[in-house]
Amino acid sequence: MKKKIILIANNKSIKNETIRNLELDENTLVILFNHQMPFQWKKIKNHPNKVVFLRFNGSYYWGENLYKKRKKFYKKAYKLHIAHIIDNKEKIPLFDKEQLEEIGFKKKSPTSGFCVYSYVMKYLYEDDTEVYMIGFTLNYPSMPQCHSKEVELNYYNKEKEKELRVTWIDQ
Repeated sequence: MKKKIILIANNKSIKNETIRNLELDENTLVILFNHQMPFQWKKIKNHPNKVVFLRFNGSYYWGENLYKKRKKFYKKAYKLHIAHIIDNKEKIPLFDKEQLEEIGFKKKSPTSGFCVYSYVMKYLYEDDTEVYMIGFTLNYPSMPQCHSKEVELNYYNKEKEKELRVTWIDQ
């Protein structure tokens, strides 16, 4: 059976039609981030196989209070640090400092979406997996200055050249 994983960015440019046209079944894994903006769509809110990644900012996890209010709608919450993800109490490695620098992150940090995409491709992706990246254009104005659009776009463009089953949907 094919696995389908859908990552949905916190991007206000995502169109209702894009969400309406998503084909979800109970095995489709939907991944949300921090502020959980796609939760506004009933189709996403009510999907049973949904997880959220909450990013640590040095003091607390973004979106954690919102997650606590919506916990019953999620299968699980992961705690995201740039170098690793915490699943229960297990640390799952993502990057070391040298790897981040090699990718191009020297003074800026990767977005949550970039980290989770890397997690999906490293730990969940198999030959029969279809991955959908919705709203990851990196061209929307709300991206904080602490992230590098150029580095991430360059990385994603190289990923697009590979023979991977990844579909990019801008809006």
